[in-house]
Amino acid sequence: KFKNYFRMSQDTFDQLLSLLKIHIQKKDTHLRKSIPAEERLAITLRYLATGHSFVDLQYIFRCGASTARKIVIDVCEKIYQHLRELCFPELNQQEWLDIAAGFESSANFPNCLGAID
Repeated sequence: KFKNYFRMSQDTFDQLLSLLKIHIQKKDTHLRKSIPAEERLAITLRYLATGHSFVDLQYIFRCGASTARKIVIDVCEKIYQHLRELCFPELNQQEWLDIAAGFESSANFPNCLGAID
C-alpha cells in the first residue's frame, strides 16, 4: 500500500527523510505546532506521485490548500538545493551519449536521457 500511495518503498521514504529532515522541519511557535517533516515530505510526494490538486491534498492531509501548496514548493526547493548533486551528477558529453544509446537500444527510444515512472 505504501508504495502505491507514494510511488516509493517505506525504506526509500525513510532514507529521503533522513537526508532532508533538517532542511524541511519548521519550528513550533507559541501559537501553533509546526507540521512535522515526515508529513511535509508525504504531502510533497503524494502531490508529485499523483498530480492531485492542492484542494484534494487539503482533505487528505487535513491542512489548508494554500499550506499544502507552500509545503510542496518549499520541499521541492529543498530537494533541489540539497540533493541536486546526488541526484543529478555533472556528466560529460560522452556519458550523456552513452545514456542516450542505452535508452535507444533497450527501449528503441532515440535521444532520450531519462524516464520517470
